[in-house]
Amino acid sequence: LGYPGVFPQKPGQDEDQMTPNNVKTGYIDKGIIQNETVSAQGILADRLQDPKKLQELGSFMVEVLKKRQESSRIAGASTFRPPCRATLTDQKKEQWMTDLSQTVSLRRLSKSVPHGFKAEKLLETLAQRQVPMLRATWYIKIVALSELQTRRPPITQMQYSTDWTATVSMFLKKQLMEINPHSTTKAAAPALNAAGASQNVKPWASEEAKERWETKWRYSVMLTKWQYNEGLLDHRQILRATVDQLSMLGFEQVALLLSLISMFLSEYARSRLLMRLLIEGLLNTLQSVSDSGTMDEDLIVAWNRQHTDFFFFFFFFFHAPTTGE
Repeated sequence: LGYPGVFPQKPGQDEDQMTPNNVKTGYIDKGIIQNETVSAQGILADRLQDPKKLQELGSFMVEVLKKRQESSRIAGASTFRPPCRATLTDQKKEQWMTDLSQTVSLRRLSKSVPHGFKAEKLLETLAQRQVPMLRATWYIKIVALSELQTRRPPITQMQYSTDWTATVSMFLKKQLMEINPHSTTKAAAPALNAAGASQNVKPWASEEAKERWETKWRYSVMLTKWQYNEGLLDHRQILRATVDQLSMLGFEQVALLLSLISMFLSEYARSRLLMRLLIEGLLNTLQSVSDSGTMDEDLIVAWNRQHTDFFFFFFFFFHAPTTGE
């Protein structure tokens, strides 16, 4: 048949005939059909006016969608089996976590997932070993699945998500509470007052400790964002918990907390209530700094690095939807 609209040259073709008409007026190709402008619109339009035809057409489309839905379903039973969790010795646990932080295949690791790592201990271990985000999230999901299957009384996925979000929020808060503020820029939290200052370990005591603390904090922030994207955290709860911490933290901690808040700017912008609480918390922090009059220069530099994000907060606030949720 060849290509549509393409007519290869051949001997004795009509345009090569030297007829008087072709010489005088040129060769004019004849149409394949007599009327190239014919359309079925009129025929279909008349038939579509009939209510019975419209009902038949609608029924046909419903049947098509049903067939499509049935064909997209998994015919057989699910073959998924959660990874097996085993009771291992401390030495084997450490070796398993070492393998998790390296390049050992997850299929191999799934054959003997150890018990004993959950809640804040799980987050602490992942941060200590700097487990890659994808592999760390995989392990968190396994622990969550195991908890849902074995916890008594049983809980729903929503309840577990709420509990796990609270655990992650508390883990981040405890890291911030390790910092002793140089001055009381606002009403100090119980863990940060003078009486409790001696119980806290200031991570800035040495360069090694400072680097170790910053590495752990950066990892925790990225892991929180990763879990948020994976749906492991309750979105509303983690956003609100982060905002609520502003009223309990000093200037130093707020400057560090901005690294987490800046990752959720677009999420905060979806709720005018959260944006209002966020702006109020940051303004109160700045007001406290202004009233105190004394502040460590290094911390002011750290805040200035975040000033661009701070102005973005105002921008998103004035462009946020007018909703009270």
